[in-house]
Amino acid sequence: MKTSVTIRKRKYNTDKVSLYLDIYHNGKRRQKTLNLYLFENPIDKFQRQENNNNIEIAQTVRAQYLFELQTGKRKMINSNKSKTDFKEFFKSFVEYKRDEEKVKNIQNYYSVLKLLNLYQPNAIKFEYLDYEWLNGFRNFLNNHTKKNGDPLKQNTKVNYFDKVIAALNKAEKHKYFSDNPTQIIERFDEPDPDRNFLTIEEIRRLNDKHCALNWLKTAFLFGCLSGLRYSDIQSLTWGQIEYSEKIGNFINYKQQKTDNRENHPLSEGAIKILGTRSKPEKKVIPPIPEKLTVTDNQILRKWIAKAKINKYITFHCSRHSYAVMVLSNGEFIPSRNYWGIGALKPPRFTEAIPENL
Repeated sequence: MKTSVTIRKRKYNTDKVSLYLDIYHNGKRRQKTLNLYLFENPIDKFQRQENNNNIEIAQTVRAQYLFELQTGKRKMINSNKSKTDFKEFFKSFVEYKRDEEKVKNIQNYYSVLKLLNLYQPNAIKFEYLDYEWLNGFRNFLNNHTKKNGDPLKQNTKVNYFDKVIAALNKAEKHKYFSDNPTQIIERFDEPDPDRNFLTIEEIRRLNDKHCALNWLKTAFLFGCLSGLRYSDIQSLTWGQIEYSEKIGNFINYKQQKTDNRENHPLSEGAIKILGTRSKPEKKVIPPIPEKLTVTDNQILRKWIAKAKINKYITFHCSRHSYAVMVLSNGEFIPSRNYWGIGALKPPRFTEAIPENL
């Protein structure tokens, strides 16, 4: 059976052409990107030398491929799998994450799928999925804007791109393709963590200012005095707030993010923020929505501005504010149990939190 490996060129909308191998073996044809480029019209000796070097590399790889195919050391990828649409594979990948691994951020995977459809509405066959395609998707994420005109946050770009890479690595493992571009692609830099916080004086100024959403004001101030995540505040009921002579007020709850059950100490100040106690099954802040909307965040920023606070503050910063108050009081928060706090003595731990704002 005939075997051939030919170096071919692919033109892009740049001043360079890409080199790839056109491989025919045992009646099957496939392509392999080489991630090598030639200047289409070299203008000096340096560009000509780079072209010569890349052609020499391509010829070496071609000879190695041909030798391995002829001697049986290299196997061709299943041609049917190589023609599979990556977006269909990604859907199956998402379903596996949802049903088998029970991931909690499954909506992020569906968001990635939407962006893949925007980037390339047509099918994305594995046989054409190479470095250029993956790098193009990276650039797409880097330049994409949301409906409100805002670009994607750095952390979102890292998160979305990593999910595509994870799917590609799984596809390689299952022999959909062999030349995985994820090994050489440049990843997004991790963002600098948001560590803004409010001092107790700033929290008191906030308490004195009107907020257009009463539930948002209560929830944010409670977060500053308790250190709970928004998701945990949103689901908190009065029945979860308990009291004992030994440790005082505490919350017996399961963290939404980690799924760990914790006994979390509460200060008198945090209890006072919530107001009159209601029935055990009632939420401590009844009208609080499951997630903050864009409008909610805008109202939060306006409220912060009213208090003459010149910081970029998100709801999550309420947790940072709580941590700073505790650490300033000389307590140590173990990083692996940052908000579980089981290793701390609850009565001392709440001493850092004011009883009145």
